[in-house]
Amino acid sequence: MRHVFSRLSWVVLIGILTGSCPAAFAALRAGAFAQDVTPETFPVIVNGNFTEVVATKANDRLHARALVMENGGTAIAIVVVDSCMLPRELLDEAKARAGRLTGIPADRMLISATHSHTAPSAMGCLGSDADVNYVKVLPDLLARAIAEAQRRLAPARIGHGVVYDAEHTAARRWVFRPDRVRNDPFGQPTVDAVREYAQPLKEAEVDTVILGCTHYPLIRPIFQRVLGRGVTLVFSAEETAREVAETLARKGIENDGGREGTYRFMTTGDTEVFRVTGARFLQLPIGEVEQVRLADLERAAA
Repeated sequence: MRHVFSRLSWVVLIGILTGSCPAAFAALRAGAFAQDVTPETFPVIVNGNFTEVVATKANDRLHARALVMENGGTAIAIVVVDSCMLPRELLDEAKARAGRLTGIPADRMLISATHSHTAPSAMGCLGSDADVNYVKVLPDLLARAIAEAQRRLAPARIGHGVVYDAEHTAARRWVFRPDRVRNDPFGQPTVDAVREYAQPLKEAEVDTVILGCTHYPLIRPIFQRVLGRGVTLVFSAEETAREVAETLARKGIENDGGREGTYRFMTTGDTEVFRVTGARFLQLPIGEVEQVRLADLERAAA
């Protein structure tokens, strides 16, 4: 169905540019430009990780890829930004600036996000606030992307292609056949459980809650929504990790901060369920998962 909508969208765009006259294709011009939108100021907030993450460097360059097409004096601009989400007010500002630079009306501009979970936070979502410094510079960069694409207009023809890249994509598979439905860890049962256990705390009007389980950060947004924004949440897992990092640094035995590291996953349960659910929790690809038995662990610990 998604492919059908994509083709219909292109038909609409082509119709805007060419009208009903096939000969109009001869006058079609197009220009493209990839504007670097990598932050220059660090640290920077990264969203899309269920909890707020701060990056201290850029591992890869981020871009806003702009395409401008023009036919007979009518132009449209399409921009795809390496970002998780983009708020309406930021997009309106970027379009207004681009309009002043190019003369293209705002209603002829389409700007979307790739929904990357490893890009600076341009919008508060998924447990993170927007990075105020990045939000200040992004509209101008998006406008510059459109202006540069327009400057590169040249005669063009319309074509299409399809690429399948399963190696670099992952589906969050929560839609199954009725006989294979799994429990969604972020579903209503989890919300109901948090509400039940949080009710005494709300009645006591506490202002700080210390959460001991190392898994609680995974559902931080649910805790925060139920308890309210005025309640400070303290997670033992984060505090423990921070204390360990500070101790290692103080003793001079910490690892190189630029080292990517490795990880290994083991479960006593279903390996496939763990792989799918773990990928959603951790927001990273999980390959091999080892299955272990409690009896083996008990013997190893003895």
